[in-house]
Amino acid sequence: MCKLTQQLPILNQRSFWLWLLLSIITFGIGGLIYLYLNLDDLNRLDKYPRPANVPSTKNETVILILLALCLPPIGLFVAMYVKFHKLQRYLAAHPVRGSQQVASGGKVLTIMLFSAFMSVASSLVYRIKMYFFPGPIGPVVYVTTALIGIVGLILAIVLLVYNYHWQEAYNERVRLLTENNTPNDLPLR
Repeated sequence: MCKLTQQLPILNQRSFWLWLLLSIITFGIGGLIYLYLNLDDLNRLDKYPRPANVPSTKNETVILILLALCLPPIGLFVAMYVKFHKLQRYLAAHPVRGSQQVASGGKVLTIMLFSAFMSVASSLVYRIKMYFFPGPIGPVVYVTTALIGIVGLILAIVLLVYNYHWQEAYNERVRLLTENNTPNDLPLR
């Protein structure tokens, strides 16, 4: 093994489904850990040799996670934006024929903001109805709230799919960078 290879950090493949299950079981705490690990993975990826035109993936992982914990919606949005933006730029600048791509950070941020808006709008429909139009709740309120909830659920599923594709693209890049190993040699965590 050459000296340069020995100094490179180990790139880990991760199992999206395992982390999704842990996130559900721990009511989102596993999701924050997974986000931290993804940002750390990008920092490790940055230490591998790359052409001069390939951007760095460096970011302040700890600062982003603290921001996500201290300012939950805003911090989480920023951390997710960085996660997608950095890998998308890296893959676009260092393309491999037939390799997977990921959504841009802006696209993911837009969906997250719209999803948050739908959550707030769902609860506001009832409050607006009660404040401006007191009386029994009619079917319009129930239907409107249900439609807003369905749109929010669809957006959440889209975000899950984007995160799955992000992890698959990252895992593929790990396999390409460590091609002297077989994919089974790299643990899924």
